[in-house]
Amino acid sequence: MKISMKKIIILTVAVLIAISLSSFGQHKKAKISFDKKIHQFGNIKEASGVVNCKFEFTNIGSEPLTISNVQGSGGCKSTNWTKTSVVPGKKGFVYVQYNPLRKSGKFNNTITVSSNSENPTTILQIQGIVTPKPKTITDEFRNQMANGDLRLKTNYLVLGKISNKNTKTDSILVLNSSKDNIKLTFENVPKYITVKSVPSVIKPNKRALIVVTYNASLNKNAKGEQQWGNLNSRINVIINGNVENVRKNPITIRADIFEDFSHLTKKELARAPIIEFENTTYNYGKIKQGTVVKHDFVFKNLGKEDLVIRKVKAG
Repeated sequence: MKISMKKIIILTVAVLIAISLSSFGQHKKAKISFDKKIHQFGNIKEASGVVNCKFEFTNIGSEPLTISNVQGSGGCKSTNWTKTSVVPGKKGFVYVQYNPLRKSGKFNNTITVSSNSENPTTILQIQGIVTPKPKTITDEFRNQMANGDLRLKTNYLVLGKISNKNTKTDSILVLNSSKDNIKLTFENVPKYITVKSVPSVIKPNKRALIVVTYNASLNKNAKGEQQWGNLNSRINVIINGNVENVRKNPITIRADIFEDFSHLTKKELARAPIIEFENTTYNYGKIKQGTVVKHDFVFKNLGKEDLVIRKVKAG
């Protein structure tokens, strides 16, 4: 079957036109183009509060452009951007806020812009350096006792790990913010803790230490058994003998008591108990609300001495 040259030319042109139309249809999209993608704030002061900047963009595509979401990282956010569709050739904006509160030094945060653009995700950046505001007495001593005259740097003292054979001492920095002398005493102090103020009398606008010594070997329950693991103790601060609001002046002391094996000889260590569990994880799978389920973790003592479980705690 013969095909004339004219028919071949017509067929070729038709194919080219079809390919061209198909290609045009595929590229008929919105396309976002920002004037800049990085904004430099330079040096900003924490005390000056929130700062703002504006990113402008143009729709250089052939279809209307719509921003669906703007998400900031760290201390930056955007609640204001062009919410309506931007027709081809027109401009829109994205406002960005940055809050330097409790931040200092360099920052480099990103803002993710999602749209129906040919490139659906655009990453913007804000950069700068935050100069922290000078610390006030309130910033340094955030915890205030009930009468308002005594301020503490913290009212929660974490002593960390202490072996059952040892003691540990640490302190809390305090400030007398009144115009009179302050003398501190303490109540509800357990026998395994000693606490004192150094100096014993704190002069006006002067600092002092509440010194705490924790003797782990004395921390025992009502049966006289050694206590183990993470334990909290709460004592109350009495200011100038006034016990009226003493329960509003607590200090919490936390210690993690562990058993000390350092005194054991090699022979004793060789005979020491060794715990081995058949498994240390268990998957309950799907459980209906209100259903009580349980699983027993089975273990063996592979040592030569008796094994004693000191404490079991679920978390």
